Amino acid sequence: MLAPSVIAGVVSALLYTFVFTFGLGLLFLFLPTLPIFWLGLSGRSDPALHAVLVATILISLFFNPVGALFVYALGLGLPAWYIARESMRHGRNGSLTIWFPMTVIFARLMVVIAFALLAVTLYYADGKGGLAGAITPYIHAALAHFSAEIDDEASAMLKAAAPKITFLVFSVSAWMWALCLYLHSWVVNRELQRQKITTRSETVIAAFPPPNWMISLLLIAAIASLIGGESLAFWGKSSLMILLFPHFLFGLMLLHAQTRRNEYRFLLLFFMYFLLAALLWPVVIVAGYGLIYHIGLLNKYLSAGGNSSRS
Repeated sequence: MLAPSVIAGVVSALLYTFVFTFGLGLLFLFLPTLPIFWLGLSGRSDPALHAVLVATILISLFFNPVGALFVYALGLGLPAWYIARESMRHGRNGSLTIWFPMTVIFARLMVVIAFALLAVTLYYADGKGGLAGAITPYIHAALAHFSAEIDDEASAMLKAAAPKITFLVFSVSAWMWALCLYLHSWVVNRELQRQKITTRSETVIAAFPPPNWMISLLLIAAIASLIGGESLAFWGKSSLMILLFPHFLFGLMLLHAQTRRNEYRFLLLFFMYFLLAALLWPVVIVAGYGLIYHIGLLNKYLSAGGNSSRS
């Protein structure tokens, strides 16, 4: 009988190959994480890691070695394994089980992305326009394709704004990546709940603030965006948006908690999510709300004699 890690690895590799062979796009890109989440969220962290290794080897042997390492292993498999492993960490306070907060898990992941982006930014720093200059031609190509479907005035506005919003390419991509990983983990955990396999009752994001050190990193990114050179300012703006993602999750859960006893709660939440999906820019307001609330909590904690290094 094949080990669960081998079966999950084979299924994950097949899903990855299927998605890229038929060009299914972003909507299905994260399907290969489902077998990894299934093992990890059912309490089998080591087999989940072994499944990632099996899938990476199979993809590199039979499909695409570069894609196996950079897209599957680093972009899908290992992050899914890490989220599942950390999600199963818990402690007890009397009869209450306290699960490791999802905001902290994603805060760590976004910090890794910010530092990876710093390394890439430094690599392109000597080139013309730095990293922003390197990706601008690709943005113009995408806009040229999109411009065929809109009027000339809107097309001209987009092209004029392109140099100023290149930093959003990385930050929006990081947010979409993190949201997709979270949603896939939630779907798997719900199914494991239904089958009474998982030990974690839910993976919804409790109203638990991100680590306090996130505020320091946000301040560093903000300063870099204001006073840094061309490359450093680009990294600062991109990283500032990337590092706000945990506070976006925190802000969402604060809104959920604060409307819990409101008789119009369902309507308010529906309207909120509709605006977030339709306009996108309100995510900054939600993230800002989470950040301001977090700063208020930290200030109250420090006023009571606490240590700011503790999360």
